[in-house]
Amino acid sequence: MALDNNHFMTTIYRSIYLFFLSLVLITSSCSVFQSAKKTPMEDFDTFYDRFHEDESFQRSRVKFPLGGMSIEDGDEIPWTRDNFPLMKVRIYDVDTREYKVSYEKKPTRFTQRVWLEASEFSSEYRFELIDGKWFLVYVLDQS
Repeated sequence: MALDNNHFMTTIYRSIYLFFLSLVLITSSCSVFQSAKKTPMEDFDTFYDRFHEDESFQRSRVKFPLGGMSIEDGDEIPWTRDNFPLMKVRIYDVDTREYKVSYEKKPTRFTQRVWLEASEFSSEYRFELIDGKWFLVYVLDQS
């Protein structure tokens, strides 16, 4: 009988040990999962300034295939890494005496438009926050 009682107690201790071990593992994996979910979000203004100042950074933050296209004389030309021109002028620095501008800033999207009154020139650029980082995802350029 003592042997059965001893076996019974060993089984209970093992069960309690496994329960607490499982609890520790589940809790620690939840912590890892939570910290992975809390990816810090990149500040748009800091990104936007660097995007216009640093050519290699800009190239790394254009999401290809890029939505939109270039329309020249009625021809629709999709954007590629080879034909996409670098952006040099921030929307805030466009000469508003000559061009009309608008922009809309939301928590996960920034859209900017530039156009000439009484002409067919216009451009629209859209940036989106993806996995905590900003990317240029859409450009429509009409000449």
